[in-house]
Amino acid sequence: MPTSSKTRRKAFTPASRVQQGHRHDRRRAWTFVVLGIILLVSLFRALHLGFPLERDEGEFGYIAQEMLRGVPMYVSAYTQKLPGTYLFYALFLSVFGPSITAIHFGMLLVNVVIMGLIFLTLRKTHGGPAGCIGALVFGVMALSPTVFGFAAHATFFVALFAVAGLYALLHARERDHAALFFVSGLCFGFAFLMKQSGVFFAPLAVVLLAFDHLTLKPRRLPRFALQALALGTGALAPSLLTFAYYAAIGKFFLIWFWAFKFAGEFSRHLGAEVARTLLTATRYVTTGFEPLWILAVVGLVVTLRDRALGKNRYLYAAFAAACVLSIVPGFYFTPHYYISLLPAVALLVGALAGAAERHRARSGRGLAQVASVWALAGLGLSTGVAKHGGFYFAKVSDAAEARIIYPGNLFAESVEIGEYLKSRTTPQDRIAILGSETQIFFYSQRRSASRFVNTYFLTADHPRNREMQREMIRDIERARPKYLLFAELPTSWLIRPNSPRDILEWIGTYPQGRYALEGIVELSREGSVLRWGAEARAQPILPSSWYVWIWRRLDPSDASGR
Repeated sequence: MPTSSKTRRKAFTPASRVQQGHRHDRRRAWTFVVLGIILLVSLFRALHLGFPLERDEGEFGYIAQEMLRGVPMYVSAYTQKLPGTYLFYALFLSVFGPSITAIHFGMLLVNVVIMGLIFLTLRKTHGGPAGCIGALVFGVMALSPTVFGFAAHATFFVALFAVAGLYALLHARERDHAALFFVSGLCFGFAFLMKQSGVFFAPLAVVLLAFDHLTLKPRRLPRFALQALALGTGALAPSLLTFAYYAAIGKFFLIWFWAFKFAGEFSRHLGAEVARTLLTATRYVTTGFEPLWILAVVGLVVTLRDRALGKNRYLYAAFAAACVLSIVPGFYFTPHYYISLLPAVALLVGALAGAAERHRARSGRGLAQVASVWALAGLGLSTGVAKHGGFYFAKVSDAAEARIIYPGNLFAESVEIGEYLKSRTTPQDRIAILGSETQIFFYSQRRSASRFVNTYFLTADHPRNREMQREMIRDIERARPKYLLFAELPTSWLIRPNSPRDILEWIGTYPQGRYALEGIVELSREGSVLRWGAEARAQPILPSSWYVWIWRRLDPSDASGR
């Protein structure tokens, strides 16, 4: 008896459901795989929760402490950064407590979310295996000491909201919902609020929407206008709300000057020095992970040529372009700036793996291509981890590792100094630090005598450097802090040939008769030595070492001067 179309549909339905069930099972299986990857990476990151804060983290932590005391940012301390990262630090400190561990555990959670979003994005465009490899690539590379990945830098928070915006944009373009475009723009707007370098994500998303519109036949201008308006409104919302807050408290001029006007003056001028810095930083960051960076470039080319992706063909390219641009502003190519570029690397490596697998599945050929991509990715991960195995596997203490990664800096020693100052002062006492050792303010939980907590502002090449030095001198003389520290370290001042030296001449005479030497830190190639009291005063000064001087204000009754 011939089979009718109705019976054919009935016969086909169960097989279709079984096939969908298998796909659902595989989808769930890859979800469990990525959860295992995230857990493994988090365990490695947890080995370094106590890593000493570096100066950027110290600044974030100190200003966050002041925010929790009710003192607005820019009022407590001057900084050229925007408030977003400080708000996250305040959240970490209020939830987990005022400690190094609290900051780095919060960073661990941020890293978990970024890895999860990378997986979800790649799973939607290229499948579960691609999502897993992308999450693994980001997790391992983002912990590397070559990008200072153990530290909770602002670039991690830029990456968080950039990837969240990309994931929302992927859904928005698929469903054409104005609310989703607004959410995507909102995420990109928060990326900017974390750090000015996040400014490129929203404009390039609008460019991508314009390209979508140009490929439509017939073109629908009102549709594009609504999408761009929703995305742009979301992108502007975080900044407008922040500006409104500072205007309401009468401090709008502070955020405008420090985060925009002075931040522009503080930037380097493009030249040969900038090119050398870029080349040196890029070599340092990619050390050990070269195969992964090469795979990312190949992945970019393959993705642009992959017609099977439809309108998502240019999605990752636009995102990668924004990530590359995010490391450019200011022309200070320090290693942690590259953290905001790592999501693009992870997505492109995952996309390459997904494209190879899809080609194999459709044609029945290309197994060698799939194997090659996975082998090179595995090689890049293994060589990177092996190159920096002492750090990944915590073979030495975090304090010792800090001295290796940051030679000539006071980060490991700052913990003891901060605890010492905290034990010998009251919350009402102020301390002054001539240097950029903001982490000491955080450890001591004491307020700065001046709003200048980073002295490299005072020596940088800009027209206000001498004026700022004199303002800091006036602040200290007026506040008469209980303790006065002078970090005689090149990394703390970044003095240039044309830098004014008013404040350095002043500190040479000001402590005399007002302060007594109570502590001294000697830093040399062999390590560091911290001495207190009479032992510090007997310390011989060697021209081959760097020193940090710690003075205590003399009481009128202290006849000995000690």
